[in-house]
Amino acid sequence: MNNKPKGKFPLRYLLFVLTFICMALLTVTFLYGNVYQTVKDHVDSFLMPVQIGLNRIGGTLSDKSEEYRTLSEAQEENERLKERIAELEEQNLSLYQQTYELTELRSLLGLKGQYENYDMIGASVIQKETGNWFHEFVIDKGSEDGVFLNANVIANGALIGRVTYVGKNYSRVISLISDESNIGAMSLETKDFCIVAGSLEEYQNGRLRFGYADKDSTLGVGNLLVTSNLSEIYLPGIAIGYVESVGMDASNLSRSGYVVPIADFNNIQKVLVITTEKIDGLQYEEYTSSTQAETAEAGTEAAGEAGETGGETAAETTAAAEAPAA
Repeated sequence: MNNKPKGKFPLRYLLFVLTFICMALLTVTFLYGNVYQTVKDHVDSFLMPVQIGLNRIGGTLSDKSEEYRTLSEAQEENERLKERIAELEEQNLSLYQQTYELTELRSLLGLKGQYENYDMIGASVIQKETGNWFHEFVIDKGSEDGVFLNANVIANGALIGRVTYVGKNYSRVISLISDESNIGAMSLETKDFCIVAGSLEEYQNGRLRFGYADKDSTLGVGNLLVTSNLSEIYLPGIAIGYVESVGMDASNLSRSGYVVPIADFNNIQKVLVITTEKIDGLQYEEYTSSTQAETAEAGTEAAGEAGETGGETAAETTAAAEAPAA
């Protein structure tokens, strides 16, 4: 029984055919080598430019692909650098703000040490009235923080103003340059009393007017004006400004002039609110105890009586001037 598969070409026949073809090719090559070389040369001369062109195209495409890859990497790196720059700018801004706030706090701490006899709390300005200067503004501290009506407010080493309205967590402040302000003041050097009047018009020239100084006072240019112990609103000894000029009034009954405020009312960001309440005489005794002792030793009974009379007159003038503002 024949079990060989039908329809299949025998392997030995395939081997025979391939061997025949190889022998035929060898014979043709041997007999007609020159013709084959000629044909090969013609084919090569035709294909060589094509191959060179394809190589150039391939090289160009490879270069462009490399350039595109490099450009893509550069764009990705550029995006990463932009993000990093944005992060650094944000960190720089944060550090600048922290540095500014630290400077402000250090300034306030120094000011607090200057008036160490008074209790104070720091506050930030959160709103101001329209205009060039901070003549009226709102702070972020209120009754919950110990702020009360007429509490004194200081900054930049000197008096800013007083609280005119107290909310639960905010307060409104009127500054000494406001038209509604009248402040009982005295010269730190000569102890002469006067009234500093707020005026936005006068402050356009960087100064305020003062008056009601005794005609025999020795108040002079360069004297430092501070809040008076006779004031019904302001605690004593808080710096106001320096006397710019002083002269006799037309009536020859008193002296007046101009004072340059120490505080800068163009830009107020942080303030200190004094939470020590005004108690007649008490704060002044604490603030000027050494000065009073020296005056008592050097004074005479007649000078004391004259000073008492002058003090009563100044007290009446100060109370009358500050009453509308209170």
